[in-house]
Amino acid sequence: MSNIDKMITQYNTRKNMYEQYTTYLESLLTALIEESDIHYHTISGRTKSERSLYEKLKKGTHKYKTLDDITDIVGVRIVTHFASDVSEIAELIEREFQIDRENSVDKRKQMEVNQFGYMSLHYVAELDPKGLDSDEYDDVTGVKAEIQICSILQHAWAEIEHDFGYKVEKQVPWEVRRAFSRIASLLETADLEFDRIRNRMKEDVKNEDE
Repeated sequence: MSNIDKMITQYNTRKNMYEQYTTYLESLLTALIEESDIHYHTISGRTKSERSLYEKLKKGTHKYKTLDDITDIVGVRIVTHFASDVSEIAELIEREFQIDRENSVDKRKQMEVNQFGYMSLHYVAELDPKGLDSDEYDDVTGVKAEIQICSILQHAWAEIEHDFGYKVEKQVPWEVRRAFSRIASLLETADLEFDRIRNRMKEDVKNEDE
């Protein structure tokens, strides 16, 4: 039996646990964000399918030695209305979870000054054992999950780009890459303007109350 086959077998043994953890994590994040009075658009969880896992393992044969090396079997995506809320939710996750810095990516900070693209924050995180009051979640202690945070405009950009079906950048014609960059720059501008409008409205309300 190949190492990939062994990991697939182990995945199927753990699948129920992964699915339960996905549901729990989605509920936990929803509760934490609502308790912090942070507005959001959607919070959705997904458990990586066997087929998707197999394709990932085939591409990274030498990268993944054990199933625990796969950090996105459990995933939750948080979509906000405003770009500034991404940072607020990030602070919350930093407080409540143990963060795997090596595998976490802040795509907002990876852009060059003349570059435009999908701007999101991807955390690889696990539950903080100190925050768990019961032994009910012992099975998921140490299990990593990917938590993605992005604005609704960035989410739309990513979904549409994904729908075109390009798997790697070299498959994308130059003209299409340029078009995606132009759209990304417009969406980044729109994100900034929506935040400015919200801040202005808050100031107006504050001034009226004084």
